[in-house]
Amino acid sequence: MLDKEAIGKIKYMIGKKRTAEEICETLEIDMSTLYETVLELKKNGQPFDVLNGSPVKIVPNEQTRRVSRIVTNNNKKVCILSDIHYGSLYDRPDLIEYIYQLCEEKGIDTILCCGDFTDGNGYRNGERIKNQRVHTVRDMVDYVINIHPCSKNIKLYTISGNHDDSFMRCDGVDILKEIDANRPDIIYLGSDKADVLFDKVKVHMYHGYTHNHNGILESAQKYYDLMPSENHPDILALGHVHRPFYTKFTNTHVFQNGALMDQMPMFEKMGVECVRSCFFADLEYDEEGNLVRVIPDIMEFGKVRVRTR
Repeated sequence: MLDKEAIGKIKYMIGKKRTAEEICETLEIDMSTLYETVLELKKNGQPFDVLNGSPVKIVPNEQTRRVSRIVTNNNKKVCILSDIHYGSLYDRPDLIEYIYQLCEEKGIDTILCCGDFTDGNGYRNGERIKNQRVHTVRDMVDYVINIHPCSKNIKLYTISGNHDDSFMRCDGVDILKEIDANRPDIIYLGSDKADVLFDKVKVHMYHGYTHNHNGILESAQKYYDLMPSENHPDILALGHVHRPFYTKFTNTHVFQNGALMDQMPMFEKMGVECVRSCFFADLEYDEEGNLVRVIPDIMEFGKVRVRTR
């Protein structure tokens, strides 16, 4: 971990729009240390991030980045999920296959994933690496593009989570950008958070590095309260904590997602249950196309394996 003086210099040079190479050369650090430091600043709520391989300072008015528009043939149904953790020994590709089957049966063509699509790079975490089936960037990309279901009718839109971003910290590679380039049906929206328009419905997706695994409702409320009121979305979709709930804050429908993997030893030690689940949401509109009602349907999968066709 760098000392305060070095971190201060990094922040100063990012503000001056110095390149990653210039910062590393000046401070005599490697690229992975730079990325790890910037993402730690971001985790602690400071306005820094890594975008397209470059460390940047986020201007307050730009905290909400570009709005991605989702083209859908069915704007009345959507599937929301999170924390697939592909590459973990505990991943459950059978559940993802089953969810795709259910989406096809329900006529759903849009899936929103709130981060931790992969289990990340575990080389700097001895305990985690023992629980992974793949480790390198190349192996992870190959694993995901081959094991993730492929349907001509369904597109999955995802943000990255802390596990996905570990590849950026360790290897300087945005893993979901690599997967996106190889699978046109998997669309990467950005690191940790994204704003999307699902037809006219405003959706804010947030993985939540700083989400507390215990006080999940309180953390969600705090995050919502910190958003400018004019930016409050119709749907707030959250990940990270592996336990689900649905609630409503004022006019915002909140989907806190569970996970789609088996219990990890880390969560076992923490005494936190990993709830295998996803949401299907029915959306109802008025005559002018404005959202008037959301009907959430949570599906929990328990511990059994799911048969797929």
